[in-house]
Amino acid sequence: MKGVVFTNFAELVEDNYGLAMWQNILDTANPPSGGIYVATAQYDDQELISLVGAASELLDMPAPVLIRRFGQFLWQYFEENYPQFITSHDNLFDFLISVDSVIHMEVNKLYPNASTPDFEYDRESPKQLLMHYRSPRKLCHLSVGLIEASANYYQTPIRIEHPVCMHEGSDHCEIRVTIADG
Repeated sequence: MKGVVFTNFAELVEDNYGLAMWQNILDTANPPSGGIYVATAQYDDQELISLVGAASELLDMPAPVLIRRFGQFLWQYFEENYPQFITSHDNLFDFLISVDSVIHMEVNKLYPNASTPDFEYDRESPKQLLMHYRSPRKLCHLSVGLIEASANYYQTPIRIEHPVCMHEGSDHCEIRVTIADG
């Protein structure tokens, strides 16, 4: 996993819970890197899993909730550093559909060893998009947080359903995004 994920996770914790909490998480997880992360470097996926587990325990917050909040937080990084992928769309669904075919393709060009999730899409109606998520990392809750933050950016009120999940034994997740009325 790219170091930028780790640096942003550290920033989320430090900004919201303080540097001492981040140090407590590092002490609890005892990551192989020692908690020293370089945005462009590659780290083992298990290191993030152990950091999330320690943070979940120390913050008394379920891991899925923490990961979803991290997705919401991570949106800020993408908005600041890759605005061209966001501003090239004028609505939420066009942006979401571009994630797999445009954004992840560019990420894989820039970072050949990156491992992005796969998405397939079903446009169920003009107000509903079903996203099929597949990744060995099972960070579907991160995607949900990113979707929520992108909806906020595009000023689109949404409802999200997550009826099928890899964490419940499925081979993929289904994330249904519905534009809310009103």
